[in-house]
Amino acid sequence: MTELSLVWRIAQHGWAECELETPDGRVVVPASYVTDAPENLLSGLTHVCAWDGSTTFTFVGEPAEYRWTLTAAAGVLEVAIEHRAGTAGAGSLWAPAWSGASALSTFARVSVRAFDAVLHEHGPSSYEQVWGRPFPAAELDGLRSAWRRLRASGA
Repeated sequence: MTELSLVWRIAQHGWAECELETPDGRVVVPASYVTDAPENLLSGLTHVCAWDGSTTFTFVGEPAEYRWTLTAAAGVLEVAIEHRAGTAGAGSLWAPAWSGASALSTFARVSVRAFDAVLHEHGPSSYEQVWGRPFPAAELDGLRSAWRRLRASGA
């Protein structure tokens, strides 16, 4: 397991990029506001922090899609991101885009800090103007609580 960085940035109105990087590799995943990308990332991570197991969600990059699978067990989070160009249909296959493993508490921490940085940069009303949807405050609070429970448990 290696150290991880995560950055969520608004690229332009209605478009964001989620950048994940470890010493072994880097991926930038685009997301359109037509889906609940930030909410799905934060909620999915909260779910695996609280209950281990696995969760899957998709970012839509119009027309590309990026499927995330988060799998947590024994304090370790494995992340797999797959890419599918174009729209779903016959012959449209998923291909690996990035994968990595991290301590679950590390991924939770860098995610909380990434969204705290976005909120600090834009504020709630400006975020909604540039992203096109409200800031995912409830989802961030849920992840922050799950991360605190992880830290308190020593995980």
